[in-house]
Amino acid sequence: MSAITSATTSATTSATTSAATSRMRFHWSLPSTGTADARKGSHPRFEIDPINDLDGQREFCRRADELGIDALLLPIGFQRADPTVLATAYGMATSRIRFMTASRPSVISPTHFVQQVNTVSAFTDGRIEINVVSGQGSKELRYYGDFSNHDERYQRTDEFWSICHALWRQEFPVNFQGRFISVEGARVNQQFVSPDRHRPYVYIGGSSDIARDLAIKHADCLLRLAEPPEELAPKIEPALRAGIEVGIICNQVSAPTHDEAVALANWLAENAGERGKATQAEWRQATADSVGFSAIYRMAEDRTQSHPVPVDRSGALHGPAVDLPGRQRRRDRRSDLRLPPDRGHPVPFPGAAGHVHAEPVRR
Repeated sequence: MSAITSATTSATTSATTSAATSRMRFHWSLPSTGTADARKGSHPRFEIDPINDLDGQREFCRRADELGIDALLLPIGFQRADPTVLATAYGMATSRIRFMTASRPSVISPTHFVQQVNTVSAFTDGRIEINVVSGQGSKELRYYGDFSNHDERYQRTDEFWSICHALWRQEFPVNFQGRFISVEGARVNQQFVSPDRHRPYVYIGGSSDIARDLAIKHADCLLRLAEPPEELAPKIEPALRAGIEVGIICNQVSAPTHDEAVALANWLAENAGERGKATQAEWRQATADSVGFSAIYRMAEDRTQSHPVPVDRSGALHGPAVDLPGRQRRRDRRSDLRLPPDRGHPVPFPGAAGHVHAEPVRR
């Protein structure tokens, strides 16, 4: 098993919270290609069997639960199993960890969606969160009957979440007439079950201005891809000023020392092979209308920039690799994640590929 892990981590501060009173929250993504796959992202999506490693994924969730990871992202895509079903199954196999289910507002009605989420909450004591995915690429969305463009998808998302929040507030009957979605007399009997919330925690993902504004209106956290700090700061400041949180997605390669981490990152890129690079080239084309992914690829190609973190330029990783040099930094991270002393990597399995993001907790 390879010692490489790919993940994401972030650190930003809410406008209402000082760094001294906030803690980082770390989330991982459940890999669709198997928990022991060291080359996540190098397989053509048409060849992925999403249920080939269900036992390993269930154990991955249990280990993440034990090790203090806050939440696991269950991504959405034609090559994956349905995230809402997985959240129910894995939620019943764990006791603490939350499941961040990805959702595309354009492929389901808001009333049915709220009904689904509330039902999962009853089985998991509210341990379900929502990652709203409105962008990425148009081609795959056409598989599901969505032929809208980038901005239209976010406009539909606005209408979708206006209805969802009204249902969670139990403002029955809910009547809404929009350009893309209309409901009449909507209600759901199944309420959201949680010890401390009347609805799930909501992330809205996207790096465009329209995504940021939508997150301010409807979400608890804006989730976006990493950029150099001097470019990122002014883009997230409006969200922080509005009082919501910001989570940053990037790739992490962990090793005992900085040099070893860089060597492992280079190994990952080199061993992706021509097939892996072709897969990533296809993904780049499929996400051409995504503001965030387009920026990441441009940053990877810009050889003149001096980044605080090394950027993978091979196409084997979607985003910047996080530079966490030195053994002391690793010990600190182990403490933050409450890992047992014999664990060298802040992941459920050394070698497991995934994404992690973190954002401070508002007090």
